[in-house]
Amino acid sequence: MTLPSTSLSALDLAPSPTGIRTVTRPLRRRVLTVVDVRDISASLVRVVLAGETVDETTLAPFAPVDHVKLFFPDAQGELHLPEVVDDRPAHLDRTRAIFRDYTVRDADPAAGTLTIDFVRHDHGPAGRWAIAARPGDEIGVLGPRGSHVYPDGHARYVLIADETAIPALARWLAAPLADAEVHAVVVVASADDVPELPSPPLGQRRRIQVVGAPQHERAHALAAAVTQLDPAHPDTFWWIAGEAGTIAPLRRTLRDAGVDRGRRDIDGYWRVGVANLDHHVEDDD
Repeated sequence: MTLPSTSLSALDLAPSPTGIRTVTRPLRRRVLTVVDVRDISASLVRVVLAGETVDETTLAPFAPVDHVKLFFPDAQGELHLPEVVDDRPAHLDRTRAIFRDYTVRDADPAAGTLTIDFVRHDHGPAGRWAIAARPGDEIGVLGPRGSHVYPDGHARYVLIADETAIPALARWLAAPLADAEVHAVVVVASADDVPELPSPPLGQRRRIQVVGAPQHERAHALAAAVTQLDPAHPDTFWWIAGEAGTIAPLRRTLRDAGVDRGRRDIDGYWRVGVANLDHHVEDDD
């Protein structure tokens, strides 16, 4: 169950010249327990977490990229979480913590659960943990600390995601954009990698295009897809997330087409050959 839209009145809402507003919350430090694990596609595994303080987690409306820091057990099975001091993680760089940023796929305060979707792979601590996760396992969680709240009044939304950004894409597709045209492009190795996605609200015109391509061919495939979608359309909001090197040329394409910062958000979630990429630094849009 996707969390219903919550009022922003109880949250700290900061304006932004880009049109994307920022919501901040007190930073919460938690140790949560796995209550369910299941495959949702050929490459994605869903892990549902529960704990006493999950009922404090609310997701702002039109904030599909809410994310948390997940802290994974070390080789001895121990969790190392930083303390929270002055609403910040203290001395994170000095701890032995193993952590990664992940999008919150769902938060259900009534059930006390937090849902995270992982890409299934065995070449990193997060993927290995998700593959091996079983009910009763524990994981550390910080956040979500802040949200980007996107504008909801555009005539058209173009949403482009690779496997790592499918959870955020699903949150976008669950948003109540009833009167908009929504065009989603999902670039994956195979159509089997795409899970079931939320149904469109009544009145929404939606198209989902699955582009099957290996990683080294994706930049070319996405460039062609963006060209076909008419970057010069005057009332389109563009959201693009995935491998940083693959999507970087799309920034230039949209800028050259006159798409200003208020109508685009492009985020490199990861980079080939780089462990634990800081996507906040990577996003230079």
